[in-house]
Amino acid sequence: MKIRFIIIGLIFITFVPSILNSQIEWDRVRTNSEYVQSIDCANGSLCAALAHKSFYRRLMYSTNAGLNWDVLYDDVNQPNKPFPLTSTNISYPVGDKIFIGSSDAHLIIHNLITNIHDTIIFVSQKHTGKINMPVWDIDMYNNLSGIAGFPAYVFITNDGWNSYRELIFDEEMIPEGFSVRNSNTPTKFVCSIDERNFFVSVIFHKKITEQFLETKSVIAKTSNFGDTWHLTTLFERKTMDEPYIFIKNIYFFDKSTGWIIATEDDNVEKDQKKSVLLKTIDGGESWQVIYEFMDSSSTFSNISFHNLDIGILVGSNGLILRTTDGGNSWINESPEDVSQKQNRVYQFITFLGENPLLATSNDGIFKGKLPLSVNSKEATELGIYPNPAYSFITLSHDMIQHYERYKIYDIKGRKLQSELLSSYRIDISGLEQGTYYLQLYNSSGLSVTSGFVKIGN
Repeated sequence: MKIRFIIIGLIFITFVPSILNSQIEWDRVRTNSEYVQSIDCANGSLCAALAHKSFYRRLMYSTNAGLNWDVLYDDVNQPNKPFPLTSTNISYPVGDKIFIGSSDAHLIIHNLITNIHDTIIFVSQKHTGKINMPVWDIDMYNNLSGIAGFPAYVFITNDGWNSYRELIFDEEMIPEGFSVRNSNTPTKFVCSIDERNFFVSVIFHKKITEQFLETKSVIAKTSNFGDTWHLTTLFERKTMDEPYIFIKNIYFFDKSTGWIIATEDDNVEKDQKKSVLLKTIDGGESWQVIYEFMDSSSTFSNISFHNLDIGILVGSNGLILRTTDGGNSWINESPEDVSQKQNRVYQFITFLGENPLLATSNDGIFKGKLPLSVNSKEATELGIYPNPAYSFITLSHDMIQHYERYKIYDIKGRKLQSELLSSYRIDISGLEQGTYYLQLYNSSGLSVTSGFVKIGN
């Protein structure tokens, strides 16, 4: 009998990698076939999303961690449309205000308490007479501090946009012969770390011939609210044969650790296009390429992390990658269904606690659950006894009263039981002899995981 137990234990250890390689479980939480262009979450339960379809714009809001979505504003049949068709991006830092960027209606601030929209009109100081500045991207650290703008016209604030400061590069900061390119490719090109630390991607270009512009893709950082800027060139294109790579997304998990997504120009016809992932661990003082990706149909677009190790990267045409080592290696979890890929020309990812939220261009909004092994890295140890067990297992855990459901999986990751957690004892008499995983859930998702062995029949 002891030998039998040892063999079962070895089987348990041997098949742990099969759980490690299981995929994210996605549930569609909004089915409307609208283009969800941007999504952001304020805390563990509050989220906002911006969508459009045909000739309307829609602002949506969730108060239960993305499970249900209410329409805050829909400009269909509205006499006055504060959200024109060119609304591009939102930022939802905390409770009562949602910030919305637009390429021809400036910055719109939606107050959730009063349901009133305020409009901010940016006026450029470096280009006299240049008003009505478009806002392709915005990132707010809180309701007071943030950064917004359009390539070549970027503004920062520390008072909720009652006033703002324009990013102006000194002449000596711009390479000789180059100028700031007013890019026509909307990207997630600004990032707010705190009240004084901001990042923005900039493209410098120099005309060499009528057909060719030499380019430099640069990341600019300020640590003193724009008094000075530190520029780092990440990519250069000096000849026609070299790819034009530009920064598409800047994301920081904390003040030290961040990632940058860069891709080849989507407008260039090529059999294979390159995407690059860079990482910093010193607050953006230096950047290293940690991952490169070549594909005929997909390029990177957006990235988000649950912690410093676990993250998700999404791209065009349904591309979904998952990492468990901070971005050094990735598991491809893209859907296999062709129609799903076609409906996900663009995707946007964000984390809500340990649950990812995926917004798509024509396939709705999805809420995900990370694989068992990923979540169990952070789970509190769950005691199960007896273990091995015959007909029942008993749970021992200080927080058990906070868990509402349980699931049991076999060693291949197949779900066998899913029930409400109504007792400390769980009936396992219907299971075959073997090794299993038990998961306990609360209202925010997976919380605790442990393994057990079933013996006898």
